[in-house]
Amino acid sequence: MALYAAFGRNIKFPDITAYYGAFQNDANGNPVIVPVKVDPEHVDDYELGARYRQNGFSATVNLYRENFTNTFVNQFNSTTGLTTTTNGGSSRYQGVEVQFVADMGHAAWGDWNGFLNYAHNDAKFTSSFTSDYAGPVTAGQSLANVPKDLVTAGVVWQMAGWRANAGVRYIGQQYINYLASGTPAPDTISAHTLADIGIAKTLSLDGSTGRRSLRIALNVDNLFDEYYYNEAYTDADFNSNSFVRAVPGAPRSVVGTVSLRF
Repeated sequence: MALYAAFGRNIKFPDITAYYGAFQNDANGNPVIVPVKVDPEHVDDYELGARYRQNGFSATVNLYRENFTNTFVNQFNSTTGLTTTTNGGSSRYQGVEVQFVADMGHAAWGDWNGFLNYAHNDAKFTSSFTSDYAGPVTAGQSLANVPKDLVTAGVVWQMAGWRANAGVRYIGQQYINYLASGTPAPDTISAHTLADIGIAKTLSLDGSTGRRSLRIALNVDNLFDEYYYNEAYTDADFNSNSFVRAVPGAPRSVVGTVSLRF
């Protein structure tokens, strides 16, 4: 059994896309450089957790809270056609992460291992501020693009150079941003569940040393061809009617690989 606690303080600068995005064309098609003039985000991070291991089983529980100030907000001006990175209010991410890993035994029919991960994240603005294009943002409003719940579970089987795996991923509901203001909209991306499977065979090319081998693998992602939104924004048409502009996630994909190790 191990117990731990941690505190960290750091700053964050805008993503590189903000600097590449400084080179834009305005509504008249003229090239414009939009300077990035923001204060860095500041974050204080608190963590408390415990780990337990015994006889091939391990469990981890982690509680965390991250307090941000000067939260970055990307705002689009429909008149000028330019996007600007600005500072919004303060925000907070807090939640719990749980992980279980189990070695389920070694027998004549192979080795089995299983895992289960769960994370709950409550992300909210903790101060109120006003957006130029979407009006006021109030304290307690959920941040966008943060699934409230994430779950992954799976099993792995290995025997005589064979390896097979199956896993399930659950991505919970998340709010999305207004495209123009970069602040949260009332619309959401629905929760969805994806399943993945894979099988591989490793052939030794030099006997027992294993230094040279040939690996043949087949993996299927999104096994049941689930249709879901990978990301989305709330936009407005010419008549100012709101609609969700979304990018669908990848459909079922089957990938085969052959690799040589030497």
